Amino acid sequence: MCKICPTVDFHTHLDRQQPLQVPSDTVRIISVPQAEAALPLPENCFATLELHPWHGQDWSGSFAELAQESRFIGIGEVGLDRIKGKLALPEQMLIFSRTANLAQSLNKPLVIHCVKCFSELLHLYKNLKWQVPTIIHYFCGRLELAQQLWQDTHFILSLPPKIYVQTKLLDFLRDNPQYHHRIVLETDDPSSGNIQQHYQNMANALNVSLPQLTELMNEQFERVYHAGNIR
Repeated sequence: MCKICPTVDFHTHLDRQQPLQVPSDTVRIISVPQAEAALPLPENCFATLELHPWHGQDWSGSFAELAQESRFIGIGEVGLDRIKGKLALPEQMLIFSRTANLAQSLNKPLVIHCVKCFSELLHLYKNLKWQVPTIIHYFCGRLELAQQLWQDTHFILSLPPKIYVQTKLLDFLRDNPQYHHRIVLETDDPSSGNIQQHYQNMANALNVSLPQLTELMNEQFERVYHAGNIR
């Protein structure tokens, strides 16, 4: 067991009006839109390159060029949104397909935003067959949906602080520790989610110690992002 493991927030964003608080014992993964790609990150932060369906931006060669840069350890969040997506769903699916293929070609993890489009996501996965590690961001669904997303995929569910309403899912994870490598933890917005408290709550829910959970999440970070030892 590692002696000192940082608390990893697997997905959040920057508010350029307010400095992001990143304690020395915390690592945050920031979803960065293309328009802000050149701006500096706070210390102890990593960046993934975002193409959010809410913004209605098309896939472009400039996005593909930026995605190749080593400062972006992953691609996302990208995805499908039936409720707030700016483009028609077929256009979103085309953009997502190109982005998933790009992530595969670069061997970089994919972070997915998916709202009311899980059947479409699974259809695209079946046809495109990308193999890079894939995180489903802000998953708050029921156990049945989680099991569907885990079946015959390599998807990892990123659980936010709102997940505690899904007691059946948490009971399943507590009773089936072999699935612990299929989850990570995030705040999505550090101003409304305390990542340290989230870790403590999840450790309690899974009936593991806080150091055990923290070490597991560090192993997840290293496995998903090929980032080496972050301690």
